[in-house]
Amino acid sequence: MSGYYEILRRAIKKNLRKQLEQGKLITCQYCKKNITLKEFTLDHVIAKSKGGKNKKSNLIIACKNCNERKGNKSLEEFLPLMTKD
Repeated sequence: MSGYYEILRRAIKKNLRKQLEQGKLITCQYCKKNITLKEFTLDHVIAKSKGGKNKKSNLIIACKNCNERKGNKSLEEFLPLMTKD
């Protein structure tokens, strides 16, 4: 992991911790389930293996399950799989 990605991840996690303390929920951007700090991951919308960057604009909050299921698929490939659950 690059240094920038790790700094960004820590900053987001700190922000999410504050939100949880205020009673707000963390939501997976794919399945829309509420998740804990232990379950949260940052997913590359465009996978690094397909040229995606460690930029804030390419990262979203996802649960571990969705992040693993998406793998390096594009959104066009992955989102239809979400309706098959």
